[in-house]
Amino acid sequence: MCKHGSLLYVLIIVENMALIGLILLHKSLHEPMYLLVCNLSTNGIYSSTALMPLLLKQILSQSYEISVSGCRLQVFAIHTYAIVEFSILAAMSYDRYVAICRPLHYHVTLPLSKLIRT
Repeated sequence: MCKHGSLLYVLIIVENMALIGLILLHKSLHEPMYLLVCNLSTNGIYSSTALMPLLLKQILSQSYEISVSGCRLQVFAIHTYAIVEFSILAAMSYDRYVAICRPLHYHVTLPLSKLIRT
């Protein structure tokens, strides 16, 4: 079971890093939507790094106890992950709304510089 968990963790990191690298390398992907996808991948790396190693350690040790500070760290990681994830998804939905409902105003409303600055 732990072998599969470790493989899953490595797979998550590699796939997200590949996606981030692909978006950063190709200039044609430097659009607001793709930068938001890049942020989703970064947030995915954060969440898996914050939760998977401790989970795998607990599975290996057959101990289901956690310290108070470890519990607080997990709660903080889960909450920050969720807040950032929902914020990115809200920005993506606004981006799609402007692109579909106001296509002529898209580059004025959502310039790339505005997305990077915020």
